[in-house]
Amino acid sequence: MAQLLVSYFYPTTERVVYRHTFGNLARHRPRYVVAYFTAYGPATLQDYAHFAGLSQTALHLTEMDLSSLTTFEYADKTYYGPADSAPVEMPELIMLCKFDPLLIGYADKTWITKKHQKMIWHTGGQIEPVILINGDLYGTWRYQLTPKKLNATVDAYKIINQRRKRLIKHRLAEYAAIFGRELGKITYSGKTYGEKD
Repeated sequence: MAQLLVSYFYPTTERVVYRHTFGNLARHRPRYVVAYFTAYGPATLQDYAHFAGLSQTALHLTEMDLSSLTTFEYADKTYYGPADSAPVEMPELIMLCKFDPLLIGYADKTWITKKHQKMIWHTGGQIEPVILINGDLYGTWRYQLTPKKLNATVDAYKIINQRRKRLIKHRLAEYAAIFGRELGKITYSGKTYGEKD
């Protein structure tokens, strides 16, 4: 039976090797599939394959019991999710961080943008944190920590009015508090900065 060897090298030059047979991985995969859809659902099997690094062929050869999940059809695709999920109202402002599950957990990225995908998902694996207002992409953001402050830069793709800037400022102040800092300067850039919504 084929073996999967995963090696980790430590500074002490000691080598630790973990061995898992493919049979063991396949036996536990159904549990991981249900855990994925419970955490990330609604999502498609293609989303799971993307997240798990599986080829579509490997995905179709895997027996999965998804009967504990809720399903629905949308745009000729079947979506799976947790059975006990209740609809929730989307907050007006969502500021996703780098590598947020919403940014990495799905194969199809068009739910967030078609136009700005290369500005969010860079080659080399870097992902920009994004600002969503009422579910629409309004830009990206970054922060820099100093010993006492959190400074932020917002690159606006759409017009961000003063009321929404206050929401962003409030959210950034919450992030600053998490780091034990005060909110410092917020710099807005982008060709639509300053215009009214």
